Amino acid sequence: MADKMRTALLVDDNRMGRELAAEVLATAGFLVREASSVGEALDALNVWCPDVVLLDWHLKGATGDVVLRQLQTMSPRPYVVIVTADARDSVRSAAITGGADSVLTKPYRISALAAMMADAAPEQTEGSI
Repeated sequence: MADKMRTALLVDDNRMGRELAAEVLATAGFLVREASSVGEALDALNVWCPDVVLLDWHLKGATGDVVLRQLQTMSPRPYVVIVTADARDSVRSAAITGGADSVLTKPYRISALAAMMADAAPEQTEGSI
């Protein structure tokens, strides 16, 4: 049985933020697709179910809750990490209540993101269930 490539959808309207996170995810062994808007994210999710979604909370014209609602209807449901520079408790609460599995506050340590991704979607190798 061949190894299963772990997949991630990275949603961030900041190009530099996407590039940094995409590099971390690729290094951690993920096949990464990127979206720079809610519309692009929803289009991707209509045809593809990633293992993990890394979702910026404040996107141009919308918040991550729009994408979270779509993610809640998916089966299997991806592991969702909200990434935000907004450290208010109300944002963290809204994200978790909306279905996010965890929240990572920007700026974040690359090691923190890498560790979170290892926990979110463990590598699947021959013989694993």
